[in-house]
Amino acid sequence: MDERIILNKLTDDEVIIERQRYVVDEGTEYTVGPPHLCWYRNSVRGRAEIASAVSGKDLDAVLAKWGPEPTVTEEAEE
Repeated sequence: MDERIILNKLTDDEVIIERQRYVVDEGTEYTVGPPHLCWYRNSVRGRAEIASAVSGKDLDAVLAKWGPEPTVTEEAEE
């Protein structure tokens, strides 16, 4: 079984990570179950959470869009 990761709604302040599992049988791709969606904000906590959830080019793409500093301040961070 393979997994596809899609970066949805990637903005300066947030991203939705969609994970979809699938199998390929005789050249035909079949999805397995519903997609799993997870929302991350460009905050200190959100950056830590996304870094533990995705890696490689997916994380690099998000951080390239977000830049070096968080743009969202959550109440617990103030």
